[in-house]
Amino acid sequence: MLPRDLTTFFHPRSVAVIGASRSPEKLGFIVLKNIINSGYGGKVYPVNPNAEKIDSMTCYKDINSLPEVPELAVLAVPSALVNEILKQLGGKGIKNAVVLASGFKETGTEGEKLERDLTEIAAKYGINLLGPNCLGFINKNLPINVTFGEPVNTKGNLRFITQSGAIAASLFDWCNSNQLGISEFVTLGNKSVLNENDFLEYFYKQSQNNPGSEVNPIGLYLESISNGEGFLNITSKISEKDPIFVLKPGKTPAAAKAMQSHTGAIAGEDDVLDAVLEQAGVIRCQTMEDFFDLSRAFAWEKPPSGPKVAIISNAGGPAVISADAVVGSGLELAEFDAQTKEQLLKVLPRSASILNPVDVLGDALAERYAEAAEIILKHDGVHALIVILTPQIMTQIEKTAELIGNLSNKYNKPIFCSFIGGSLVERGEKKLNEYKIPSFRFPERAIWTAGEMWKFRKKQLERETQTESVSTITLDQELEGIRGIIQKAINENYRALDNIAADQVISSVGILTPTTQYIENFDQAKSFAWQNGWPVVLKLSSPGLLHKREIGGVAVDIMNEKQLDDAMHKMERKIDQLDETTKKHVKIQIQKGIQSGVEVLIGLKNDPTFGPILLFGAGGTYAELIADRNLHLLPIDTSTAKELVEQSKVFALLKGTNTEPPHALEKLYETIVRMGKLATVIPEASEIEINPAIVTLNDVWAVDAKVLMKQVKHKAAAPPKLAIAKTLSHILLASKYNHYQFESEQPLDFKPGQYISVKVAPDAIRAYSIATRYGPNISGEGGSGFTKFDLLVDTRPGGPGSKFFENLKAGDTITYLGPFGVFTFNKDDGAENILFLATGSGASAIRCIIDAALLEDNYTKPMYFYFGLTYEEEIFWKDHFDELARKYPNFKYRIALFKPSDKWKGARGFITELVKKDFPDASNCSAYLCGHRAMISDATDLLIQNGCPKGRIYTERFV
Repeated sequence: MLPRDLTTFFHPRSVAVIGASRSPEKLGFIVLKNIINSGYGGKVYPVNPNAEKIDSMTCYKDINSLPEVPELAVLAVPSALVNEILKQLGGKGIKNAVVLASGFKETGTEGEKLERDLTEIAAKYGINLLGPNCLGFINKNLPINVTFGEPVNTKGNLRFITQSGAIAASLFDWCNSNQLGISEFVTLGNKSVLNENDFLEYFYKQSQNNPGSEVNPIGLYLESISNGEGFLNITSKISEKDPIFVLKPGKTPAAAKAMQSHTGAIAGEDDVLDAVLEQAGVIRCQTMEDFFDLSRAFAWEKPPSGPKVAIISNAGGPAVISADAVVGSGLELAEFDAQTKEQLLKVLPRSASILNPVDVLGDALAERYAEAAEIILKHDGVHALIVILTPQIMTQIEKTAELIGNLSNKYNKPIFCSFIGGSLVERGEKKLNEYKIPSFRFPERAIWTAGEMWKFRKKQLERETQTESVSTITLDQELEGIRGIIQKAINENYRALDNIAADQVISSVGILTPTTQYIENFDQAKSFAWQNGWPVVLKLSSPGLLHKREIGGVAVDIMNEKQLDDAMHKMERKIDQLDETTKKHVKIQIQKGIQSGVEVLIGLKNDPTFGPILLFGAGGTYAELIADRNLHLLPIDTSTAKELVEQSKVFALLKGTNTEPPHALEKLYETIVRMGKLATVIPEASEIEINPAIVTLNDVWAVDAKVLMKQVKHKAAAPPKLAIAKTLSHILLASKYNHYQFESEQPLDFKPGQYISVKVAPDAIRAYSIATRYGPNISGEGGSGFTKFDLLVDTRPGGPGSKFFENLKAGDTITYLGPFGVFTFNKDDGAENILFLATGSGASAIRCIIDAALLEDNYTKPMYFYFGLTYEEEIFWKDHFDELARKYPNFKYRIALFKPSDKWKGARGFITELVKKDFPDASNCSAYLCGHRAMISDATDLLIQNGCPKGRIYTERFV
């Protein structure tokens, strides 16, 4: 989805307040007064059918009586009136609206319906709508205050987005009391249309348009995240320059329940959120105190350029406590060189401490603080200064604050102050506020804040120095057998695959699995053991049987025939104890045992907010004993996998010692990347896990895999009516690629890239993309569209679809449903270069899109088509694409063969390698991928790593 244009939302030249009131206690009066008092220079139109004047302003009866179409409408009316008014606004062409009223989805079923209608109205008329159930927004840059809260007096660099009006009101008051300024403030409410990503995109665009501008921190209070992938993408970009800190409740079921009754939000998995924020360089606040402290610190100070801090204190106790806090906050106590110590000796009493922390003693006046601070700030080995003051009889609190303020202006290093006490230190804190120096009542808070700011800066530095690393790991694009396994699991509604099917899925992406097979008796088990070597492992295997160890369904380290015989008898007895459903499908599996390695866990899980995420940590028996959860949102490359492993607890066992070599770490990183590719290859799975994977000195073995399937609830419905088409012709293009032309009895209204579902057997329907369309776009009783269309069918798989089409001849009829699918051309997604990647029959949908763009729409942006096949004898449609390339200068294409003969003069290998070479920077590209899932997985990873936005990668999958 393209970012919304919120320019006129934040900078309207005219505003209508619907429901403006003369009564000071009413919402319509307060918001109107705030707009006027904010210094807004545009036109303001109060709308109220029962008033002619409001505070000497002309009041209009309704929207139609306004002298112009305002750029922003503020609805200060009850929820029951909102939707009808919104329709009127849409009809007048108003594109921006704020709905303040509550009474929508946060109230229950009726409110949910009301909000659904509101969303549909806004979508119909293209309205940027904030709310409902919100406090409004402020833009101090215009300025305008479209809220019914207390105004913020000072303009500054802080930006806030909050889902809670109460927290917004608290921040307004806190900013005023601390002389803290803001630039923009948005309260989201129920987020029915505009959400946090829309406003973050706007803030990012502002920053891009003013690259030399000051840092503009962003504070977020969110009870839900609307689009996880979009959130990660935009926050990652913003945090390269501006700090972002987030307060998001929902760690406990109680908090999640409270949020559902508040704004209808649904809590996501908290560990995933932590990982995503870490990945994006966003700071997570655990408390409101964290949130408020970071707001002030980031607004007034730049982050430390390094971890080394110095502490000055007039009391020993707080200094010692602070030294402990420094270590716990990821900081370090700076060490002073001889010159710094010598200078401190000259200005401090003999009994003072010149080591860090520096104790200036309880009788220190302001000058002593200032002299010591200046010496320390000059030292290159100090990146930040913590000043602690306790109010003693001779302490010059306000003057000390003033001198520190002067030093802050003189030296380009952050200073954090803690004036410990109550009423005695208040004037000093106010003076610090004047100089924009963050102050805290307790030193631990100052140190925690400095630590978080350093972590943010450290992440920035890591990004700046990070070299681009594109994984060269590609998948075997000829391994197609797993599709049958997955389809069977879907047809049988399996909760999970059995052991060997799971092994086949894992090995399909190149992950090593030990030799294994099913056995029916002891002789087969004994033969396997002697053929493959001892030790062996026995397991019970059945679809949906996930926790084999808990029921005694695993026997390991079987070293000889006697142990094998005993284990077989135990397994047979365990089968008798199973429930009838499991017993019906259960088998005994034997597997080659792997010894002398470290057990790890590698898992994939589909998070409802952020999509597929990878987990790495200690595995086997350690998985439940050690909290070793290291998460990363996909895609992942080998360098990131390395970071993930190195931050884990189990890395201590993997990296080796002075006397023992490291385990197969490079192969482990590769295994993690290959595991990540399964999210694309097997999208039907909800979870995929290897536990354990055994990392030896030479290899990584997936000894136990689980594949959990997404459960689809089928609703009973009347069978759909099938359409009929007659076969006009059949041409064998090359190898097993067949081209069929059909004429439908009724016009087929479809978009290029979509597919139809053909009934190929009494109990089987298969999907096929439309390759071309013919004739005029006509209208008839059955609708409008094209009557003639083509299908490209690859009959190599040999299933029901292949057999059906192999026997199809001219004059035969087919029955079908459709068209279906969202794999269509998005001409206006902002891309400058359009890439098309297809393998095999995936060229069908791609050809249809390209033909329509060039032949029908005269599309002029550069288009590049990469077509992957295996052998020369499989090449088809080359003449057609040659003709397009000759006729249209903006179209180019290349064919790459995976296993060509020596005579082949074209590109060899995978098409992803061509794209990698041609587009090292894909940031201005959009990409359409159709074909083998392995290609789609590899290409998606490559394009994202080369800068292509994930939202501009469109996919359709075939075997």
